Amino acid sequence: RSYDYLDQLSLDGVNQIEVVRGPQSTLYGSNAMAGVINILTPQGQGPTHGTVSLQGGSYGTFQESAALNGGDAKGNFYLATSYYDTAGFPSADKSFGNTLNNPDNNMSTLLKLGAEAAPNLKESLLLRYNQSRTNIDDGAGAGMDDPNSWANQKQVLVASQTDLNLGNWDQRLGISFSENNRG
Repeated sequence: RSYDYLDQLSLDGVNQIEVVRGPQSTLYGSNAMAGVINILTPQGQGPTHGTVSLQGGSYGTFQESAALNGGDAKGNFYLATSYYDTAGFPSADKSFGNTLNNPDNNMSTLLKLGAEAAPNLKESLLLRYNQSRTNIDDGAGAGMDDPNSWANQKQVLVASQTDLNLGNWDQRLGISFSENNRG
């Protein structure tokens, strides 16, 4: 009914998505046998500035988001947060007997910090938190609507990356922690 990591990912705080097909274990590690989806986050730059966005749509759908970023040659930051809420609609057609809507809400926050300790040494830290609550039908057909069937999910990601340039040799050390709680 849901995919563990990408189903609740908000595109706030996503600068670019790369899809690399085929074996890529040399670049991305031994688990990258069939391909890689590389999600790149923006880096703060220039004087501190921000954006605010409000969107609305059918089925009682609203999304609010805000971002703040800035930086120079020595350091940068990027902060983004968003909240998505919809009353939804029945996941199975009403002609099958499903009448309850399937509401969903999602809150997402991203903080990225970067610093240049020396001309050839850069450090970045990424913190991401997502929390969602989605109503799920038990199936299609009369009696399969369940107002008490919810998927609750919390995701936490903490990642650090150090880049060291030694002339023609670039070294990158990355470490991350990810926790996904789903009920």
